[in-house]
Amino acid sequence: GQEKYDTYCSPCHDYHGTGQSRLNGQFPNPPSLHSEKLRSWSDGRIFAVITEGQNVMPSYSTQLTEDERWAVINYIRVLQRAMNAKESDIK
Repeated sequence: GQEKYDTYCSPCHDYHGTGQSRLNGQFPNPPSLHSEKLRSWSDGRIFAVITEGQNVMPSYSTQLTEDERWAVINYIRVLQRAMNAKESDIK
């Protein structure tokens, strides 16, 4: 998931999912994947956005297989957990 995320998602969402685009203002920055709103999205909702696109984000259905899209979602969840860790996560 990380390899595909780094290739297809990080140019806009950055390597950590903060939404600080590496495209230097060529497109509006996307929302942070760490916002409460996006963290509350179901995996299915994220899958739909990756598959169909949303706003200026294109569909990645031809670039990523279904399994690769699920792997990217799992990696996004890892990023979210890492950036929003609780003290109980380190015990």
